[in-house]
Amino acid sequence: MKHLKSLLSQNLTWEFSNNQIILKSNDETIVELQEKKSSGSTFELDGKNYTIRNQGFWTTKTIIEIEGKALLMLKRNFFGNKGSVEFDNGNLYSCKINNSPLVSLSFCNKEGKEILFYKLDATRIPKIVLNIVDQTIDENELIYLIIVGWYSFKDFANENDGSDILLLVA
Repeated sequence: MKHLKSLLSQNLTWEFSNNQIILKSNDETIVELQEKKSSGSTFELDGKNYTIRNQGFWTTKTIIEIEGKALLMLKRNFFGNKGSVEFDNGNLYSCKINNSPLVSLSFCNKEGKEILFYKLDATRIPKIVLNIVDQTIDENELIYLIIVGWYSFKDFANENDGSDILLLVA
């Protein structure tokens, strides 16, 4: 993404339409995921085609691939509340999962500083909140973390009227 960080100061929304999940900044589409029932989702970014899918049950992985090669792998276990994200260039991030009292998913850099998080906001109509705390990381890695976070969090959004998504940028 050549200009993702400039878009982060604007209102971002995830929109749902048939088998599409679209991340928009105002009226500009940033990324569009195409849901494939048995094989995950596909998306295009900067003219390249990607797939994102889950693998495993007890030790779950969410993988973003380009041309069949893993670009990013989010690893977590079924009962655990921690995970890790590893990029193909060796960059590592940690992941924290909490579902008490409400579900949240956050990503941190190797120093433990939070980069972004998704959470369920307990309002009269539940909302999914994406908060981007640190925009200093590589722009491409940031968008991939936003996408893998959403893909991991999307079932909660679908259960709780995911059209109401609020983005906060610190």
